[in-house]
Amino acid sequence: MRYIIDELASEPINKLRSDLVAFEQALPDELPPTRGDLVLGLALGYEPQTIAPWVESLQEMRRENTEAVVFIDRDATALKRYLTSRSITTCTFAQHDFPRAHVAMVRFFDFLHFLRKQLMEGKVYDQVLLTDVRDVIFQKQLFSNPCHGLEYHFENSEITIGDCAYNSKWISNTFGSKILEELASENISCAGTVCGRARGIFDYLIHMQLASLALTEDKRMAHGVDQAIHNYLFYKGLCRTTKRMANFDRVAALHYVQGDSLDCDEKGRVLNENGEISEIAHQWDRHQRLRKKIEQVAFQRMNRSETRTMHGPNTMNLNLPGAGKLKLPLVSVIITNYNYAQFLLDAVASVEAQTYPHIECIIVDDASTDESGAVLDGIERREAAVKVIRHETNGGQTAAFRTGLAASCGEYVVFLDADDLLLSTFVETHVFVHLSVRIPVGFTSSDMLQTRGDRIVRACWSHLSNYAASGLGLRSNIFRRIDCCTADLWPLKNTLLNDIEKRVHLVESGAWGDWVYAPTSGNCFRRDAVEMFLGDENLMNLKFHGDTYLNKGVCLVSGAVLIDIPLTIYRIHGGNGFSNHAELFGVHAADPEKAFKAEHYAWRAVVDRLIDNADFFVRKMGVYRYTEALVLMQKACVVSPDFPQFKKLDLHLENALHSKAETLTTLIGEDKFRFLVDGVRDAGLRRADHKSFAPRPWLKPAAELFLTMGRVLHAPFFSQIGSKLWSW
Repeated sequence: MRYIIDELASEPINKLRSDLVAFEQALPDELPPTRGDLVLGLALGYEPQTIAPWVESLQEMRRENTEAVVFIDRDATALKRYLTSRSITTCTFAQHDFPRAHVAMVRFFDFLHFLRKQLMEGKVYDQVLLTDVRDVIFQKQLFSNPCHGLEYHFENSEITIGDCAYNSKWISNTFGSKILEELASENISCAGTVCGRARGIFDYLIHMQLASLALTEDKRMAHGVDQAIHNYLFYKGLCRTTKRMANFDRVAALHYVQGDSLDCDEKGRVLNENGEISEIAHQWDRHQRLRKKIEQVAFQRMNRSETRTMHGPNTMNLNLPGAGKLKLPLVSVIITNYNYAQFLLDAVASVEAQTYPHIECIIVDDASTDESGAVLDGIERREAAVKVIRHETNGGQTAAFRTGLAASCGEYVVFLDADDLLLSTFVETHVFVHLSVRIPVGFTSSDMLQTRGDRIVRACWSHLSNYAASGLGLRSNIFRRIDCCTADLWPLKNTLLNDIEKRVHLVESGAWGDWVYAPTSGNCFRRDAVEMFLGDENLMNLKFHGDTYLNKGVCLVSGAVLIDIPLTIYRIHGGNGFSNHAELFGVHAADPEKAFKAEHYAWRAVVDRLIDNADFFVRKMGVYRYTEALVLMQKACVVSPDFPQFKKLDLHLENALHSKAETLTTLIGEDKFRFLVDGVRDAGLRRADHKSFAPRPWLKPAAELFLTMGRVLHAPFFSQIGSKLWSW
């Protein structure tokens, strides 16, 4: 077990390793059972409906002498109530005295801790199953065939570790490229279902923990470390009495099985191509057709029970008195990729790690020329729930946005650049804010971490952070928490939400001005707001700067809310489209001309959208707000002496109005059109270097005074005066 330098191990780790070795040596070769069988699982962060297929199928298929124990969060009261009603014992998940490790690895520490405690009390189980709970169902009486000493259940015999982008990455990250070369031609065994006799399970858990303790902390904390160690133990022969079990022997691992060769019977049991049923089905949620049937059967079983916690499949159905069944909204996360093969898996994993349960994931590849195709092939094989769309020709960011939007169904939309990552509470926090804020804004925008490699360089995005720090947009009465409506309406728990109302800043509709939002991956849009700017009508040839166009256009029409919490990771890797280094005060993180060009093209695209689709926007906004928005756009037009090549934009809006004079006059009336033309003509152009002039010395202190008074006195009127003074 010395594939990592032992000198890296601290004294507590050495002590733990010594204790494990001593415990293993003290174990007899045989452990005669004193109890029946045991199923051990971990349900961390799950709601009852998420694991209902596992629970309900276990309830029907376990024998009388089979106990079930599930580790859960300390405060997961609804889940505990549901599991207890199904005669499943719950234990509080904890790391005990173990070093920090990924939660998927820590579960094995807790499993061993639990079994050792039972052994000390003279309780030895006969057969033990260590199992995932989200994507596992039981289809026959559990342990219909007696277990071998320790069973390793293998996936598709034609797929090797080297074929799988995930497993090869996990093993390489954990043990290095040399070990990956040794194991690349071997088949994959999944750590999600491991079973055996008590002695074999003890042997397995001891060596899983020993292998983990030999790693550095960053490797222990990495996603997939449990899967890497699991396969390593088998192929290195570190556990005794292991039995290799082919796919469908006891466990049907469905990830690499073609969906059209599978079916479900009326009881929701998965049948293979020969119509056979395995004792356990794993990874069934990779196949949409199976998933729908299995969840339907599971919730029929739930509804037949007198104790009913949730309703419906993994869509957060809520049964409210007098309101029927309500569901929290679907969120579509659209990953846009162009030549980011090395980051794609991490982006997908960050979506899968979201605490919010109702998400669809769509990847749009914009005709990449790197290894993205192979990575996407692996994702399609492994993640049946992820939809992959490939452009035949490169169309740019805006085209990728539109493709993803057309393929999605969510009421809320997140555009995730493939080189960025969402922190696990991103979607949950954004949806919570959307449902709690009194003003229905077009999008929410949260702060971002800026990283280089695996290290944080900056913990915020300057524009958003400065806006929040100034107190702009704070309104004492803008927020009414959705979780205060009823006990069940918002069942998720997130400590970041405890003081969220103090971290929410409004950017009112009609704003254009300076950039105050996060880049692409930090935003969550209302679908109907996005469709106004990415609908079916033709756009100008806006291949780049789609995020600037979308953020500023939506905010102009529908406003935005800034969330003063970092919920996204923006990677600096040298190939970024915008920032080539983390922010430095006074030093632009991107080429100044590129930034100005983005403003230029986004401004023109929004103007053209408003003019070319005037009938649509007049119907949506009304005549007054529509004319006001166009006048504001002219005031917001930026000119800069540094980039004279863009000066021809000065008359773009005026010329556009004259070219559409007849149509606009018919829509808004002759008086309003004349007012619009005069307002645009009289609007002064904004200079990009306006901040270089010294402001009035009293302006900023006065703005801060009014903003402070507004906060202290809970007086929005004073806050609004302060906001005006600040932006003057």
